[in-house]
Amino acid sequence: PFAGSQQEQRIAKRRKIEFPPASRVYKPAEVKVPGFLPDIPQVKKEIAQYFASVHRCDETVGQIVRALRESGLEQNTLVLFISDNGMALPFAKTNVYLASTKVPWIVRWPGRVEAGSVDKRHFVSGIDFMATALEAASVPLPAGLDGHSFLPVLQGKKQDDRDHVLTVFHQTSARRNYPMRCLQNRRFGYIRNAWSDGRTVFKNESQNGLSFRAMRRAAADNPAIAARIKLFQLRVVEELYDFAQDPDARRNLAGDPAYKDVVQKMRKQLQDLLKQNGDPDRELFAQ
Repeated sequence: PFAGSQQEQRIAKRRKIEFPPASRVYKPAEVKVPGFLPDIPQVKKEIAQYFASVHRCDETVGQIVRALRESGLEQNTLVLFISDNGMALPFAKTNVYLASTKVPWIVRWPGRVEAGSVDKRHFVSGIDFMATALEAASVPLPAGLDGHSFLPVLQGKKQDDRDHVLTVFHQTSARRNYPMRCLQNRRFGYIRNAWSDGRTVFKNESQNGLSFRAMRRAAADNPAIAARIKLFQLRVVEELYDFAQDPDARRNLAGDPAYKDVVQKMRKQLQDLLKQNGDPDRELFAQ
């Protein structure tokens, strides 16, 4: 059987996609629930399904690399592997938390990129993909291109202006608009939810899986889970997290007087970046 998540199984069935049997099926006891979710049985089950899906992806990438090797193109091919978002669970996909946007970006380029090396200094973004690929292929970059090449980083060099990243979310696949922006640096993540008004309820695809339904049931007897659901569905206008100490974004520091200067500085920096980039919703985030 296809061992993907419940949501992936429904999509596969609807689109009549057939998958070969899974080569590795994870049991709930084998996985660890990420800290932004409660460690309850149905959540653990969905995490196990996610692990199986990731394992299938790993095997698929392995087959692509094998085909390159057998074709004789392996040594002259730049392989860039990136996930488009975090796992499809609450507080991850279709949001701007660290768990939403910190995704793997694995590069393989024999003789050009040092195998096994890890860069922990520079911030790169998916929007930099095209510029990087074009420069690697010695193709001139078109004028006005968003993003900029991080080829120097791949070559082990230092690159300026990579000490922060701006992440953006606007619309769900159901075409519901929830404009959110996050300015993230090496320590903090400042999030502004322009849609949050205390009444509008956030609805996204991750609420259709096992985890969110289990969280709603558990909330009846667990005030902590109930509070997490309330935050997830209503948010607040400003959120600030010390991602260095709190990568799961459990403690919002935006209202803490000790972080007032950090909030003000990052709020202005975010607004400046949105203006500089011509963000069509920048006025929403200036209020």
